[in-house]
Amino acid sequence: MPVTVEVCPLCGSAESQLFDRRVMQAELITNRLCESCGLVFQSPRMSDGELESFYEKEYRQVYQGSEGPNIKDLEVQRGRASALAGFVGENITPGIRHLDIGSSAGTLLLSFHENFQTLPVGVEPGTAYRAFAQSRGLVVYESLEQLSSSEEAPFQLVSLAHVLEHMPDPVAYLRRLREEFLIEDGLLLLEVPNLYAHDS
Repeated sequence: MPVTVEVCPLCGSAESQLFDRRVMQAELITNRLCESCGLVFQSPRMSDGELESFYEKEYRQVYQGSEGPNIKDLEVQRGRASALAGFVGENITPGIRHLDIGSSAGTLLLSFHENFQTLPVGVEPGTAYRAFAQSRGLVVYESLEQLSSSEEAPFQLVSLAHVLEHMPDPVAYLRRLREEFLIEDGLLLLEVPNLYAHDS
């Protein structure tokens, strides 16, 4: 059942206006613009349970036409991983522990491991992608909850590439990462879509 977002997930303001409406995969998506801080958020949105099920089972099928990685997707991931490795460059100390959330096929984890000798760990809710990454020799958990009970944390680097925009409460999510998974002077690498070209 759709959930109406009454206040901005970033600043808590109740003042928002229509940003855009679009049909994606036969579903009407409505985005609102917070009048206080400028965050664009979806309302109404899926419930938390619906979101969990969607990302575990349907997300890749809807956007790529298959549950597991395909050649085109892996090539796109290699390009993005290379760009992010170039972006962080000298800020990464060799041998640090790296957590990638939404680690997909593990391409970013492998790129950073090869370029910076990081110690990679991933979180990926999609069953087929998680299995693919694990087949590449990576340690990948289904969720932060599963990772919490593993005693893997803390990490010196936490990355989220095109993940934060999928979180219903991004502030609480980032706070949890900071408190439970990232060392005090650790690095947080975020990549999110261009607000005005998020379908490109």
